[in-house]
Formats: sequence, structure tokens, C-alpha cells
Amino acid sequence: MIFCTAGHVDHGKTALVRALTGVDTDRLAEERRRGLTIELGFAPLELPGVGRVSLVDVPGHAQFIPTMLSGCGGLDGALFTVAADEGPMPQTAEHLDILSLLGLERGVVALTRADLASPAARAEVEARTRALTAGTFLEGAPRIFVSAVTGEGLEALRAALAAMARQAPPPPEGSPRLHVDRVFSVDGSGTVVTGTLTGGPLRRGDRVQLYPGGQTARVRGLQCHGVPAEALPAGVRALHNAAFYNCRKLEWLCAGSALESVGSDLFTNCRALDRFILDAAPDAPTGLKKLVAAVSADIGAVFVPGGAVQAKVFYPEYFEFLDENTPAHIFNHSIEGEGYRYRQCFDGSVLRFAEYDAAFPQACVGESEKKLCRIALDRLYTPFALLPEAQGIYSAYLAAHAASAAAPLIARRDTESLQLVLKLADEESRRQIALACSQSGWSEGAALTLGGQRPRRQKTYDFDDL
Repeated sequence: MIFCTAGHVDHGKTALVRALTGVDTDRLAEERRRGLTIELGFAPLELPGVGRVSLVDVPGHAQFIPTMLSGCGGLDGALFTVAADEGPMPQTAEHLDILSLLGLERGVVALTRADLASPAARAEVEARTRALTAGTFLEGAPRIFVSAVTGEGLEALRAALAAMARQAPPPPEGSPRLHVDRVFSVDGSGTVVTGTLTGGPLRRGDRVQLYPGGQTARVRGLQCHGVPAEALPAGVRALHNAAFYNCRKLEWLCAGSALESVGSDLFTNCRALDRFILDAAPDAPTGLKKLVAAVSADIGAVFVPGGAVQAKVFYPEYFEFLDENTPAHIFNHSIEGEGYRYRQCFDGSVLRFAEYDAAFPQACVGESEKKLCRIALDRLYTPFALLPEAQGIYSAYLAAHAASAAAPLIARRDTESLQLVLKLADEESRRQIALACSQSGWSEGAALTLGGQRPRRQKTYDFDDL
């Protein structure tokens, strides 16, 4: 599912994407020097109850309308921005006309830079925006005041985007078609294309045809937002011995609910493997028990039935030891690490969340703070079948270790999860988190933590040399 930004130049599109996703889509040095988006930018966005969607950040200046058009094909909706301290401007109307001509039917209006607008200015801009969008596909769209600096309205905006995503029709079936928006070369990989995939799945090894020339090519690899992707067909029932042997770049594996049999040495040397993605309901029978049993290292699992994230769990690593008492020829088998206990929380092939949560107090004895924070955060972020007692235990642990829980969130600019931690953190922990955000160069995270504001830097533009 793909959304694009739209709106006048310097109306906060890129800053809003950064606040929502933690990704700075202005990757070019010239963009950063000018404070201006020139090329298309791309970022993943996790939405509650929906899962991951893609955001395309487009340029707002009139000189880059062709670039904006190249990023607006095959979209499911628009994130339309109007600065609350300035109101609709020339490119605001032009972008709205373009989206309407492209046939878009869904959108959300973000009234950005709300921290710079007085109540009177907000009311005026909202009225002008309502007049501008009258008779268009945005006439009845939610209008939300947001600030990338203070964090105001970001949760409401995510909820509105999630609601828009749920209203989008299912993707059309048929042969896969990739609408290419960029082509470039990477040393060691060759030609790389990016774009919007429609019509069906595309897999490594597939033969494709290039239009309009008619040349053929073979897919050597796939990535989604920089992450190597691998998916199993929904009907796969068995994985044979060493099926993924030495797949060192395999980071995640998606499987349906039909998996029943898993061979030995399945993920040997799959050192980058980070998580399993289950296209099944969290309380449905799956092959998860067999998959996590095949991995003794840290591994996560995400339930995404129909593409919507419903539950996340984390399995810490464990170690098995086999010692021989040589004179007696007796072997002593021992297991260390709570990861083994967590891997037993199943009834047949169904994950029992109550048993999984009940293992946490014991895990607190021997597991690291970092892993315990991840267990607690994953369960609180997606509280499927989470009982009040377990919720209290997880919340208390995160409150006592808020700074540690925030560290990986700061590293990956995870605003949404950070907000959850901040709700539990005390004043001293907030101060530590704000300091860590500042030291990592994430000013938006520091501002969100402290709830402060910062003055807006005046920008100037010179397009003579573009």
C-alpha cells in the first residue's frame, strides 16, 4: 500500500515524513544544503492495525512538477499538506488538481507547522483549506493539525492514515507489473530499478519483460525499503533439510498458515535472519513453533493476517550443551537461556500468549535488559490477548528501564514506539532519552521527549543553477 505527500514547497512534507517514520528522505547533499526536496524520497510507515505502508515524498516546487508526477502513479491515497501558518499557496492548488486528474479517491489533510500558528490563524487556514478542497476527493477528508517539532497530532494522523488504508480496495490480481520510477547502477549488483508493484507477487529468479523495448531480464534480488525480501507461497507445507543453507543475506521469511514440516539445519549460517512474518491470525495454527525451534539465536515473529499487524513476539537466544563423562560414557545435556522456555509456549501449533507472558518474570532473572525491553515493548505495542496483570508487569519494567528501551528506538528513529515508552518514563528517564536523541542527531526525537518547541529557520532559495 502506497501513499504520497503533496503540497506547496516548504510546507513541511519532508519534516512530517521524518516525524512519522524516522527516515530523512532528503538524501542528496544539494537537498540538504538548500533545505528543499528535489528528487523523490521513500520511507516505510507502520500504521496501527494495518502494518507497513510506503510513503513517497514528492517535491513541492513548481520546477519539479514532472518529478512529482513520476511519484504519483499507482497510489492508494494522499497525505496532503497545508502549512497552518501560511495557508494554501499556488502549488497547493496545483498539486490538488494533479491528484484529482490522476483519479485519486482517498486522502488526509495535514495542517502542518501547527506550533507556529495562533488559534486565530488555525481557524482561518482551516476555513481556506475547506474552501479549496470543496468539490474534490478531499472534501470530506480528515483535517488534522500536526507539528513535526512538538509531536502534536502525529498519533491522530497515524490513525487517520490507518483508516484510509483500511478503506482502500484490495490490489488487483493478475500478472505482476512494476511501474519504474528510478533506474541506477550499484557496484556488484548491476542495474537496480525502484517503483510500485501491482498485479501480483514478484520473486527472485522470475523472468520479466521490459517495456516499451521488449527486452527480457531476470530478477536477481528483491528489497523492500532496503531490506532483502523472501516469501514462501501460501500453500507451502514442508521445508526440507538445509533449505536456506548459507543464505547470509536473508533477513526475514514470510510464510502462510499451511507450514507443517520443517527439516534440520534449515537456517544454518543465516546470520542476518531477524524475524518470521506469519500471514495468519495470532490465535490460528501456524508453523511458527517449528520455525523458531530451528533458530537458537534471537528471532522475532510478526502476525500480519491480510497485511495488518496484529501481534509481535520476540524469542531470545538460548544455548545447548552436551558434556561427556568419559569414564562412564554418560552424556549430560543442559540448556541455558530463557529463549528455550519461550519456544515451548504453544498448544500444538497455536501460540499461547498467556503462557508466553507468564514466562517474563522468570526471564527477568537471567536475560539482558535489552532483550527484556524488546519483549515488553513488542507485547505492549501489539497487545493481542494481553491480560491486565501481564500488561502491568510489562509496563512497570519499561518504566524502570525507559532509557534502555528507548536506545534502539532512537537508533532507528521509531517515533511511534518511542511515544509508548515516553508515556511510562519518569522525568529523569525523559531527560536521559532527550540527551540520547540529541547526541544521535535526532532533534525531532529530543523535542518530542521534552515536549518543547524550536524556532523555525528561515529558508531562502536560489534556483538559477538547477
